[in-house]
Amino acid sequence: RSPTLSKGDLVMVKVLARTPLGYAVSVNSGQEGLIYHSDVFDDPPQVGWQGEAWVLTVRHDGKLDISLRAPGAHRRILEGAQRLYRCMDDNGGGLDIGDKSS
Repeated sequence: RSPTLSKGDLVMVKVLARTPLGYAVSVNSGQEGLIYHSDVFDDPPQVGWQGEAWVLTVRHDGKLDISLRAPGAHRRILEGAQRLYRCMDDNGGGLDIGDKSS
């Protein structure tokens, strides 16, 4: 395993299996990692999928907690949702927009 990985590092992962906690992954073709179910939303990865991910935590046992979202993504999504809710509140609980708005 590579002792040089740290929180926020961009890594390549391959999904090995779906587990009760999430998805077991091989990180940079060697280290073990896990993507938790709570970190996967509308498009769960399939076994065999490979792609970029980010290190959330380097655990004491050397295993890695992995995210498919870039660091800070959760905060940015939450801030955007809060702005949207404020706009809705300022406009009587809704917005006069739809899929045909320009």
